[in-house]
Amino acid sequence: MSGLDSLVDGEKALSFVLGVLLSLGMIFYVVYTAPGFALFPINLMRRIPTLQISDVDSARQALEHNRECQRRIQIKYQGTGMAMSVKDRKELEALHREERTLTRRHRLAEESGNRQGWWVKVYVVLQPFRLAFGVILALLGILIVISMGLTLYVPASPLFFYFSFYVVLV
Repeated sequence: MSGLDSLVDGEKALSFVLGVLLSLGMIFYVVYTAPGFALFPINLMRRIPTLQISDVDSARQALEHNRECQRRIQIKYQGTGMAMSVKDRKELEALHREERTLTRRHRLAEESGNRQGWWVKVYVVLQPFRLAFGVILALLGILIVISMGLTLYVPASPLFFYFSFYVVLV
């Protein structure tokens, strides 16, 4: 009988561990589902970052444009002997920082060899619909909140009780 007892004990231990894991999972689900549902439409409606480089050509063009802007500022002060203005110095520093970033992105784009998966192409095609989809999901969320509020309000209203009492009598 001791073999059967250990089997029952093992089953109890396994049930306990499974129950604890399910409880932790349920807590995670409850805590993170509501914010995820509420913030997903907002994330869809957010503005897309302006500096997204997906291929080598666009990275090269952005890098050339940056270097051209740097050359313009440097040529402006090259032969005059004047000190560079604070505004131009800050702009030149910002262009140098951006150049380092663009160089890194150009190198990464070259290394990837423009091998984009099919999901990237689908994402690019569906990009114009992100705002509309976000608005629709936000309206759906608002509709659900209003619906839940009405289901809480209607049974509590005295008019509903009188109406239901009238229906029962008739």
